[in-house]
Amino acid sequence: MKPLQILTIVAALLMVFGAPAPGVQAEDKPAAHAPFRLLFNAYDGDPKKDTPEKFTFQIGTTDLKQPSEFLKLGETIAKTKWKLAKFEFKMVHNPNAGEDEDVSELTLVNTETKQEVVLILGRVTDLAAHPPKK
Repeated sequence: MKPLQILTIVAALLMVFGAPAPGVQAEDKPAAHAPFRLLFNAYDGDPKKDTPEKFTFQIGTTDLKQPSEFLKLGETIAKTKWKLAKFEFKMVHNPNAGEDEDVSELTLVNTETKQEVVLILGRVTDLAAHPPKK
């Protein structure tokens, strides 16, 4: 078959079976959100002695393909609209490990929508899974 014949067949199949216009999704499917994952890697300082304002927090931006950032409360993650707002030190007993586990929380606020999302130490959070409330 010649390339022109193949294109003609493809065009005919598209006319018969239909194809959505570019950028248009079927009405029965919700719009897919690109993942926007962050990892609250670490913090420095002693929560029993220091105030969170003195800490530096390590944030990994998995989907932005940029190095981890070391930020303080009130600073904004580069190339985003998310600002570090609050830190809460938390420990829970992990019966599987037989010891306490640090599950501290870092609250981010979207500077445009004021939406809040909580990151937990050592766990990936997909901000796209937390759309702003309307």
